[in-house]
Amino acid sequence: MKHFLIHLVSKGTGVGLGIALVYAELIRFVIRIGTLGVRIVANLSTGHVLLALIANTYYRSFIASTTLSFTFSLLEILVCLVQGYVFTLLISLYVSGS
Repeated sequence: MKHFLIHLVSKGTGVGLGIALVYAELIRFVIRIGTLGVRIVANLSTGHVLLALIANTYYRSFIASTTLSFTFSLLEILVCLVQGYVFTLLISLYVSGS
């Protein structure tokens, strides 16, 4: 733990400022993890909501509903793949930066 905290403060920083910097860096680290989680949950759940809206809107026309649902399912798979890539990339950047 001490090794991790040493990297949060530059050499030559005073004790008072060093403590403030450690708290600021720890808050930044926690916020990064939280925003990454919110981002991936919001992006992945949006596809499910969109599919539910399409299914409920076009319930009278089976062909239109099925075609649109299939098209948006393919789009949702593509979005999931891209989000997985972005999630992995951001995690590796966050870990290498800390």
